[in-house]
Amino acid sequence: MTFPGLLLDWVGLRIPLSELPPTVTDFLFRSVTKVVCANHDMSELMWEQNRYAYDTARSDSCRIFYTVRWIGPKAYLYIGGSPATLEHGNNVFGGMDVVRAAEWVIYAAQVEFKAFLPPPEAWECVRLDVTGNYVLPDAAAVKVALRQLAVCDGARRKASNVAKGGDTVMWSATSDLLAGKGYHKGPHLEHLMRTAPGRYEIESWQCSLASRLLRLEMRMGSRWFRRLRDEKLGEEFKGKNWTELTPELLASVYCGFFEPLVGGQEVIGMERVELEKRVMAGSGCTAGQARSALGTYRAIKEEGYEAVKASMSERTFYRHKKMLTAAGITEADLVKGNVFAFKPVRIILAQPVSSWDELRRAA
Repeated sequence: MTFPGLLLDWVGLRIPLSELPPTVTDFLFRSVTKVVCANHDMSELMWEQNRYAYDTARSDSCRIFYTVRWIGPKAYLYIGGSPATLEHGNNVFGGMDVVRAAEWVIYAAQVEFKAFLPPPEAWECVRLDVTGNYVLPDAAAVKVALRQLAVCDGARRKASNVAKGGDTVMWSATSDLLAGKGYHKGPHLEHLMRTAPGRYEIESWQCSLASRLLRLEMRMGSRWFRRLRDEKLGEEFKGKNWTELTPELLASVYCGFFEPLVGGQEVIGMERVELEKRVMAGSGCTAGQARSALGTYRAIKEEGYEAVKASMSERTFYRHKKMLTAAGITEADLVKGNVFAFKPVRIILAQPVSSWDELRRAA
């Protein structure tokens, strides 16, 4: 099993300080209690925090992270970053070669420390993020897909809607074994362009294309790699070091995690009960409030947008409109009285897009 469109979005590594050159350990002991974030081209120190936050570093960061942590009597250097961003300037697309990905992160740390570091084989892996991009008909379809995913459940993984408007859905968010996240890539890229101008290499036409992308990320945490080391992951992983994790093996973990949650998920016009759930999930309202908003929606279908707008208070009308758009019903749907303008489309895990050219052809 191999999905050409998947990419490694984050690599986290650690190594005992005793295996590093003295020049590196001297450098590190000056920030031994901190997490340090440096610009991805090492041109400036971005920030440092007096707390251990390495495990929660965001995979969308265009920077390199490092810290020192004691595990029992032994001190370790932890480094992490997005190999796709380090290589391409952004993390939308990338590769699945785990050794090459680790080399990019190690290289970035070498530039920061101004010293050579051991090759990937000398390090322990503590985190890998495996990511896929899925093309839907338009941005509104992505919103609807996320709302459908927000109320799904499976294999003890409870989805939680954590972003305004339901733009992010998370499963097992705090797990150090396997965790997942689904979100709308287009608005996320626009946010990065605003907050990291000049540091995140993305163009406006790429943001426009990415507005159709549903992004599914799986984080393999430190407990997963302990199980790999202790040979507790099944026959296909037995006797393997993390550097021997092939794209096929990583894809099998990715598919095994997401298949119960999103496999074959179809974005279609919904019946009343389902639509009521989407309104509730999208705006955080009660069932009664959702039914009231849907009553306004049905009235618009029968009487027209302007007639219904004139027949009720402006405050109520716009409150219902906001709730409906949070459920994925667009402005055009309301004006035209459409039930749903989305074409049926299935989220097929084995068919992520792998490049900007492929995404452009699908547009």
